[in-house]
Amino acid sequence: MTRLTNITKKIVDDAQKEHDRIIQQAKQEGILIADTYRIKAKRTQQEMLEETINKLDLAFQSAKSSAKLQVRDQLLLYKQEKMNQLFEETKQQLEKMDEQEFLAFFLQTAQALPFENEIKVSIGANHPLHNIEESIIKINQQLTQKSLILTQIIENTSGFLFEQNGILFNFFFADLLNFYKEEMGIKVLNSLFVEEE
Repeated sequence: MTRLTNITKKIVDDAQKEHDRIIQQAKQEGILIADTYRIKAKRTQQEMLEETINKLDLAFQSAKSSAKLQVRDQLLLYKQEKMNQLFEETKQQLEKMDEQEFLAFFLQTAQALPFENEIKVSIGANHPLHNIEESIIKINQQLTQKSLILTQIIENTSGFLFEQNGILFNFFFADLLNFYKEEMGIKVLNSLFVEEE
């Protein structure tokens, strides 16, 4: 029986060794599988982290850009309000010119015109002149190679307009100020966009 016991013992020992070997191999394969999943998990975690960082960066850049736009828009609105106020005050001052100031400006402008001979003049009804025809005669006496002919009085405006052969030189105060206001508005816009870059 010893022989049978020895064979049985050998079979049991071999089975135990095989069992231990299979367990050891399974453990190693389990470790390899776990390591593979850990590596995949870390890679996925890294990718998700990078994606989150990119999304946060985009959100930050968007918020920053939006904030800059809001500040620029508020600054533009403020500058526009101040410009409107300034031009309105300037228009009121121009409209309050006394007769001497108005005539001096009128004469200086007429002398600077590139026209000769007869020049048609339209004057705004809101002027400080006591007698328009008499004022035109006085101005004509001071002009050389030019003479002004009053053609019309324009209601609800102040300033004047010169015309010869379809060419107009508009010095109605509201129009002059609107022209300069538009020019200044363009400069303000340009400065805001240059500051941004």
